[in-house]
Amino acid sequence: MSTSNCSGIPRYPQAPEKLSDAAITALTELCFGDQSSIIGPLTAEAAVVFGTSNIGHLYAISLMIADLIRRTGLRIVYLTGGTIHGDVTQSELLQHTIGADGYATVKFRTDRISLTTLGNVRSAVLQGLFGYANVVFITKHSHCGRARMTLERYLGPKRHKLFQAGYAQIIPGVPGLMKPDNWTRHQKWIERVWGEFLRIREYGLRGDIFYTDETAELVGKIETLTGTATAEPVTA
Repeated sequence: MSTSNCSGIPRYPQAPEKLSDAAITALTELCFGDQSSIIGPLTAEAAVVFGTSNIGHLYAISLMIADLIRRTGLRIVYLTGGTIHGDVTQSELLQHTIGADGYATVKFRTDRISLTTLGNVRSAVLQGLFGYANVVFITKHSHCGRARMTLERYLGPKRHKLFQAGYAQIIPGVPGLMKPDNWTRHQKWIERVWGEFLRIREYGLRGDIFYTDETAELVGKIETLTGTATAEPVTA
């Protein structure tokens, strides 16, 4: 999975030099989403896994899938990511790492074509995701906000209940794991989160994600707090 939806936004764009506590709180809310949504009892029929080729991420996902299958009514898992790595796609890497053949009661669907978050969601929807009311999605912590908004754009927030399962992110060349409570410790982490903000703003304006008035208001608040307002009004 690419973290871009075919925009010109780089993976590590230049971020504001200094972020206030209020800006950090707002960016965390927007980009990381509700990190408590899979704590406690959970009924999930389907899971959507956003693709990755990072071995650490693959291992984290395999543990999360095993846990979800063990404690929910999970019936099907959509493994997305058609980006080629060697001879296999990201979804095939996921299938191998998870050990999909070992789960006899769960169906797994792979994806050979999608290259973006938007494509990942469309692929899962085309393969039947729309038929499940309770869906859990698995992706990097900092990608959870945009992933949810993209799923809501195609599933509808009222017809489907979404639960997010984020995992700590590995950024090449930076020690440690990026999480919702520590992402301001390294400049590369800040830039990665800032890129998520820029994508949410851009994709909201062009209709690629479910962009509510509340989200538009939060984006506007971040612009004000960081002095990065665009000439084009940000509205839902």
